[in-house]
Amino acid sequence: MHLTEGRNTGLGKITNALEYNGSPPPVFETDDERLSFVTILYLHPEFPSGVISVLDNVPDNVPDNVSVSNTPSKRKIRHQKLVAIIKENGEITTDNLAALLEVSHKTIQRDLAQLKEEGRVIRSGFDSKGNWEVID
Repeated sequence: MHLTEGRNTGLGKITNALEYNGSPPPVFETDDERLSFVTILYLHPEFPSGVISVLDNVPDNVPDNVSVSNTPSKRKIRHQKLVAIIKENGEITTDNLAALLEVSHKTIQRDLAQLKEEGRVIRSGFDSKGNWEVID
């Protein structure tokens, strides 16, 4: 799954992956001595009910009032903004996109790669003199 690794960044990766797909955030609980912890991962709100039977075995200490937000994740909002900007100016550079959206160049590269993979945008021409195009 490549969600954890040996550099103590696994919890951040898991949290980011959950946020990215719109899942509720994880809950981290520790014992009083902080010798161990438990991570609770809640199902995505659109996960089909009845698909897995472990839901019947949820421990009693899991709160019933876990709030699940239906608001889009930061990444989804950024993708919407990216698409809108590209519609306005297909010649915009990734550096300018990063500056406009106040994120790193690497974040823009990842977002554009995902949008290309989803078939929402395409790049024509050369890297330095090409154009972005939104696929409707």
